[in-house]
Amino acid sequence: MQPSTRALGVLVLSSIGSLTLALDGCSSSSSPSGTATPQDAGTGTAKAATKRVFLTSKSFTGDLSTLGKASDGLAGGDALCNAAAKAAKLTGTWVAWLSTASTKASSRVDMTAIRVAVDGTTKVFDPADSSGLTAIAAFDMDESGNTVDTSLDATTGLDGTAAWSATDGLGSYETGTPGNGLTDDACKSWTSASSTLAATVGDPSAAATGDSSWTDGTGSSSASCNSAQHLYCFEK
Repeated sequence: MQPSTRALGVLVLSSIGSLTLALDGCSSSSSPSGTATPQDAGTGTAKAATKRVFLTSKSFTGDLSTLGKASDGLAGGDALCNAAAKAAKLTGTWVAWLSTASTKASSRVDMTAIRVAVDGTTKVFDPADSSGLTAIAAFDMDESGNTVDTSLDATTGLDGTAAWSATDGLGSYETGTPGNGLTDDACKSWTSASSTLAATVGDPSAAATGDSSWTDGTGSSSASCNSAQHLYCFEK
């Protein structure tokens, strides 16, 4: 005997109802609102990455291109930073905090990262704000975790008392007023060790000053390109 049309309708509805109940049971573990569970219950602001910095233990004249065996001065500075990191068994890729008239340091370095020394605990910078990068600790720890002595030494003169930069706190190119007939042009974009040229230098011992002394010294300090200064190295 064939089932009636009414009986078939009841059977279909009954099946659909069972299927709906089954699907409801499968989704019972979802949140009531049906939205995905957040991965972070915080404010929603992305956490800044933490990256390392160091001051090279060695100092160099302004001809970073030749010393770093590179095609240009910026690449030479980077090569010197990476060589220092490799010798100290530091991982990662490193960039020298340097500018030229055509390239800003801020375009080469992640300005949004929290920066710590190679000991992993000494915080040197918070992420840059409208004032740029302001050191909250002395930037004088080298690649091996030792403090570099940048105090003035009568036997070495100005050598090793500063760090090459040609950069202001915002990471932009900066020239100083060296006097003595010197021309500040970032040591001809870091390709010259001439005694008649100069570049802006920073003070590694400057800390918590609320300004940019760590990168441009006091009153836009400059040093002759034939002097030997350290490099600031930033993890990329």
